Amino acid sequence: MAVSVTLPSLGESVTEGTVTRWLKQVGDTVQVDEPLLEVSTDKVDTEIPSPATGVLASITVAEEENAGIGDELAVIDDGAGAPAVEPTPSVREVATEPPAPAAEPTPTPVAALTGPVPDGNPAGDARTTPPVPTFAVPEPQPPTPADASSLRGRTVGMTRIRKVIGDSMMKALHEQAQLTTFIEVDVTRLMRLRARAKDAFAAREGIKLSPMPFFVSAAVQALKAHPVLNARINEGEGTITYFDVENVGIAVDTAKGLMTPVIKGAGDLGIAGIARRTVELADKARRGGLTPDDVAGATFTISNTGSRGALFDTVVVPPNQVAILGIGATVKKPAVVEVAGEAVIGIRDMVHLSLSYDHRLVDGADAARYLTAVRTILESAAFAGDLPLDADS
Repeated sequence: MAVSVTLPSLGESVTEGTVTRWLKQVGDTVQVDEPLLEVSTDKVDTEIPSPATGVLASITVAEEENAGIGDELAVIDDGAGAPAVEPTPSVREVATEPPAPAAEPTPTPVAALTGPVPDGNPAGDARTTPPVPTFAVPEPQPPTPADASSLRGRTVGMTRIRKVIGDSMMKALHEQAQLTTFIEVDVTRLMRLRARAKDAFAAREGIKLSPMPFFVSAAVQALKAHPVLNARINEGEGTITYFDVENVGIAVDTAKGLMTPVIKGAGDLGIAGIARRTVELADKARRGGLTPDDVAGATFTISNTGSRGALFDTVVVPPNQVAILGIGATVKKPAVVEVAGEAVIGIRDMVHLSLSYDHRLVDGADAARYLTAVRTILESAAFAGDLPLDADS
């Protein structure tokens, strides 16, 4: 029996798609739910699975040709008259962030580092500076040679996704007055809180608790108080729309390029809700399973370049938005902090945040106030009520 493969619904606003690649050829055997072809719409490549097991009898729409929703793409001969089975995509959960740094050592008073100062004795006195501890320095090891990429010495065509990303970035840079402001945040208390809650959180939610949900939560809380960062300039109309919802795009690094699925209504979600949506969307992006609806409607974007070790980045504001928050790597650094009214030096967990914004709407003072609000939320680490913590922990 011939089974028709049609283009399924790809989102409310999508009426057609472009066949970018056939994964099977005429005469190939296919299994039900096995990826059959890739279809591109705007920034998303979607894999279309086979609705039945059989042999690919014919291809109706060739590569680089367009098809409307419901149009026939191919025909499968199942050979046994078995009814078509609806594809059942599998979903697995992955961690999107590296584990947090360990807790800090006890801070060291400034005086303990400098030693006492002689008082009224030009020749000094019996008090001396404490000896500086010495540490054994390991012998440097030769670096492991990097594997050479197969792209070396080749000229290849740009993929559709790469073209769309490039066009979008150039459009944003040409049409906006973009600049970036940076701030450093002490997240020591937050990392301790996460360390206390992560095991119970994983047991309750079935996913790992990465630092990312805390940054998203802080960002959307601050957006509610600073809506100028959660807005859109309506070109040609001379108006500005200030959104009453926080739809946060999360930049995800995939094998095909940068994808930005959207956490809809992030401002109404707690840490667990943000964590679940982040894991689900990141996994869909890396499996090539995003739909156009998954990447539509962002009002603000967050890019975690720190997950790849970058300290900070001048991220590019996407089109139709006015700001994007960049998160750098969390690193241990000596820092001066105040403990019981005394300035002390301690090893702290520090992170740089960068805010790129469209200066046509957002002033530098607006950017600074927003970043300060985000820093205050993160440094207070007031998320305990949203986490499974034991009373004694």
